Amino acid sequence: MRRVIQTLRRYCCTLCATQPPLTSLPAVPLKSIRSKSDLAINGAPPAFAEPLHVGRPNIGNRGLFLQKVGEILDNHWLTNNGPMVQEFERRIAEYLGVRHCVAMCNGTLAL
Repeated sequence: MRRVIQTLRRYCCTLCATQPPLTSLPAVPLKSIRSKSDLAINGAPPAFAEPLHVGRPNIGNRGLFLQKVGEILDNHWLTNNGPMVQEFERRIAEYLGVRHCVAMCNGTLAL
């Protein structure tokens, strides 16, 4: 799963004509967690050197991002198989060398 996330992040950043900063790649744990006693909440040292900000966006090239948002708004099609979603799915499938790709709004819906 980590490899898929890294691939998607690298690809999405190429769409915005920039590479992600090194800190935006998934963090590598400093230790293994084998039991409850290994968790920081139970007094053990943290597993990561820095806090993991799961919701922090990686926008990349701000100008290109705002241009794409402008195109979405100009098309009046924000969701449900709009032109940007179709392009995204096509380009990801092409990049990964697969025939199909379906974009989902979140992991729960994808399951």
